[in-house]
Parts: sequence; structure tokens; C-alpha cells
Amino acid sequence: MPLTREEIQTCRDAFDRFDKDGSGSVDLMELKASLNGLGAQPSEEELHMMIQQVDEDGSNEIHFAEFLKIIEAHKARQSGTDQDDADTLEAFVALGGRADKSGGVALTKISSLIGDFELEIGADEMSCKPDAEGLIDYAQFKVLMA
Repeated sequence: MPLTREEIQTCRDAFDRFDKDGSGSVDLMELKASLNGLGAQPSEEELHMMIQQVDEDGSNEIHFAEFLKIIEAHKARQSGTDQDDADTLEAFVALGGRADKSGGVALTKISSLIGDFELEIGADEMSCKPDAEGLIDYAQFKVLMA
């Protein structure tokens, strides 16, 4: 998922804070100093692994373009998660819950849908605990839909 100009500028500002010597890349020592400044205490091995995961050119440093790819990948993953949550909420509302995630869905409705669509879901997979009215809340619905 492409970044906006504003996001790229924000990334540049963050990257420049990590790039202590202004070389255009973040080496092991700069990464360690930056993470220590954020309260993290990664080991040398963890630092090497962090760099290896993103270092496409084998320089043992993180260049700005590599940094942007990390941010873009994170944004894409986050967007996918947001869409999954939106779809789950939409289904919750369609079955009787409310858009603010309050209310509930009748477990009998879910069981009926499972039968209508001939899905193979056993009782053990539906380990929801409905309230006194036979409803499950959004949190249980989300787990069931996962």
C-alpha cells in the first residue's frame, strides 16, 4: 500500500533521528542507540536479526528505501486487519448486534446459518457462552468468526 507524501516525510523525519551521523543509513550502533533511547534493550544478536530482515543490499545497514518498505508493509498489514474488523462488525450488525458493538447475536441465528450454508462447524468449535437471552456479545462473535 503506497505511502502519502506526508507519511513519507514523517518517515524521513523518524529515519533521520535514527541516522545519528547523517550518513543516509542506520547501522547497528545507531539502531542500538535509538532503541535504547526508546527504552528497549535488544541484544547484539537481536539487532543483527533486525537489520538482516530488511537489509536488501547486504550492506549491514538500513537505508531509507528499505525503511520505507518496512513502513509500507506495516501499513498494508494494518489496512487488512482494519478491513477484517469492519467485515466482522458488519456481519455482527446484520445478525442483530449494534454498530457500537453492543447488543448481541442470537446463537440460534448463527446455528441456523451454519445449517443453511451446510458448513462443517461442530459444537466444540462454537464454544460460546450466550447470556440469559441466548445472545453472544461482539467479542465472542469475533472469536467465532476468526
